Amino acid sequence: MELNNIIHTNPEDLLDFHPDFFIAASGYETRARFIPGKLKHLDCEKIAFGFDEHLNDISRPENDKYFKDQGFRQIIQKTHSSPNYETLFGGIESKRVHVLIDISVMTRDWYHGLLKYLQGNVDFDHFHLRIVYCPGIYNEPTRLKKNISLKKFTFNGDLLNNRKENKKTALILGLGNERNISEKIHNIIGPDETVLFYADPTINKKYVENVFVNNHGLINKTPIRFLKGYPLQNTKLIYQLLIDTLLPLRQEYKIVIVPQGPKIFSLLSMIFQISYPDIELLYPSYKVKKIKDRKPSDRFISLDLEFDSE
Repeated sequence: MELNNIIHTNPEDLLDFHPDFFIAASGYETRARFIPGKLKHLDCEKIAFGFDEHLNDISRPENDKYFKDQGFRQIIQKTHSSPNYETLFGGIESKRVHVLIDISVMTRDWYHGLLKYLQGNVDFDHFHLRIVYCPGIYNEPTRLKKNISLKKFTFNGDLLNNRKENKKTALILGLGNERNISEKIHNIIGPDETVLFYADPTINKKYVENVFVNNHGLINKTPIRFLKGYPLQNTKLIYQLLIDTLLPLRQEYKIVIVPQGPKIFSLLSMIFQISYPDIELLYPSYKVKKIKDRKPSDRFISLDLEFDSE
């Protein structure tokens, strides 16, 4: 299937979507229940991916009970591997499918795996995917437990392996509020050019302040024209900013994106890579010393993707 349409939907349209499947996730964060709690009216098959760790931590027992009581089929899933979407959707007889997925507490592997599944799928004529995301209320970041490593995400590994290595490297780096991680990533990649993306405005002004405080070393070394603030709740403007930044660089540079920060920037970077698979997408992998609950804000973000058979 091919991605034929990106629809930057309004959050208030969420209640007007009638999916065949609703997929959510159960973890230790309170916000896991926020969007499902607004969609109790849905009459469809409901799936809740449950993390295979932290089974008794913070809000996890309450979340699991909630999803069970609401009729969700719970599937235990490894944190850093993609769910088996081929098995999940394998019994569908219809050629036109509508799916709603809440990525608020999902790992990147889980929603990247769904996009990758749809790219290679030949069983459906049309697949309408609505993705929703609830940002959490701001928490002070925790300290890291060990050094970071970088993991590659790709829709076409062969193409990446055959890219022209003689090009210079341009790094598109999303800034999170974890202390010094961005500078470590920059040092690992060693790019010839760097553009920094950060969320502003966001749900909480203090988040933006901490992004600048915790990344001040790298920010101070970056020319101001390469600092790109994006509005967290406007997916259309974020995607346009990616286009305006990356396309002029592709001719001269090998592009590497490391989209830290809010999940919506990560998701849009993945979608961008579908259209431009020569772009390399990496994510930092690390552990923190203490997990923290993320309570829901009163906002959520929505984006529709339409995939069609060739």
